[in-house]
Amino acid sequence: LPEEGRRYLIRVRIKNATSAPFTVTSLARFYALSFPNGRIFPLMRLTEGESNFMLPPGVEHKFCFHLKVLQEILEAAGGVMMERPPEPDEVDGVASLHYRSVYRDLPHLVPQEAAPDEAERSMLGYEYTGELNLHHLSLGALGGSSSSSK
Repeated sequence: LPEEGRRYLIRVRIKNATSAPFTVTSLARFYALSFPNGRIFPLMRLTEGESNFMLPPGVEHKFCFHLKVLQEILEAAGGVMMERPPEPDEVDGVASLHYRSVYRDLPHLVPQEAAPDEAERSMLGYEYTGELNLHHLSLGALGGSSSSSK
């Protein structure tokens, strides 16, 4: 299917597992996609507007999206940057970035085959955020030494 490419369903589950009683707010999420020719492609999204979410302690947020690429993805990893509110003793809400930011790793994943009905069922309980089409991505043009991609 080289001319049609591949379509992946990405599911993400994030839980506020901090021990402190803070509601955290999303700032950004990011992924690194690994391709057969040795290329790593970064994706990053600021979570503003509709993509922003807040997580009270112990609460989980689940979302999913489709990703279309021409090449096979060998593996993917990612993370989420969250922000907690300032502590009462922080002057005018100013605190160091170290104390205000909360980082969560997303699990390292290897794609698996799934029948369309299985993929559809696996989306239950997840907020669907749409499809990201990266068919225009030319991994051969990213530099470095590798075999040419078609």
